[in-house]
Amino acid sequence: SLQVDGSFGVTAAITEQLMQSQDGFIQLLPALPDEWSEGEFKGLCARGAFVLDFAWKNKMLTQLKILSKAGEVCSIEYKPGMKINSNGKKITFKKLPDNKIEFKTTKGEVYLIEY
Repeated sequence: SLQVDGSFGVTAAITEQLMQSQDGFIQLLPALPDEWSEGEFKGLCARGAFVLDFAWKNKMLTQLKILSKAGEVCSIEYKPGMKINSNGKKITFKKLPDNKIEFKTTKGEVYLIEY
């Protein structure tokens, strides 16, 4: 099981296997190697000033925490059954084409996404 902390200075190549955030859209585990079938990663920075902590098992996300450092709109890959909460409140999101969703964030708030 892979466990990495963002302050570890992970190479760009490894980061790209765990997360991509082109065009302000966050995609997690886009190219996970078989030997990393489970693990967790803390402190990964995405475009839009988001800091991500996430865990996965059998190559599927189990939990995702997003800290919004700038209060930008967050756009991420949609998974069926996904729920978003912040401070115990349900956060509504807008479904976009191409299996994406977006939701508004508040600077300094943490958003918990469950699958």
